[in-house]
Amino acid sequence: MAGKSHFEMKRGPSFNAELRRLGATQDKIEKVIKEELITTAAFIRNHIIKSMQKTPRITRRKSSGNSNATNPIGNFNWISGGKLHIPSSPGYAPAVDTGDLKKSIRMDVRAHEVEVGSNLKGKKGKYPIFLEFGTKNMEARPFMEPAFIAGERHFFTGIRKHILNAMR
Repeated sequence: MAGKSHFEMKRGPSFNAELRRLGATQDKIEKVIKEELITTAAFIRNHIIKSMQKTPRITRRKSSGNSNATNPIGNFNWISGGKLHIPSSPGYAPAVDTGDLKKSIRMDVRAHEVEVGSNLKGKKGKYPIFLEFGTKNMEARPFMEPAFIAGERHFFTGIRKHILNAMR
């Protein structure tokens, strides 16, 4: 029979010190993750707001004759909140007219999670969903998903950096 090999570590001062160090590292890692969640949520919220502010708009007017990409047939502009509404181009974040959607983007920090989204209620509460995913009459103007994708990269980059620093 081949020789047995085993590893044994006896409790002693160095063992207890190592346990304390590992426990402290775990606490540091949990703290860093929570801090990074909050930082990332703020990043996502700011990303959403900036995307709304810089979204391109295409003025669409009725035209006679042939339609083209910048001037399709049909009147797509309307009055909203006492001013002319020029919608954003499909595929881009919603344009800011009244600012209600932009002002409604909030970040809610809880014990072990952070939520970013719109706090519009009632009838207006469905508006962000219609913009994000589109409807049968309107193409989507995604603004949440692109921000969450960018935020995910931001989160994991930050976590890697902080965890490596915590382990040193």
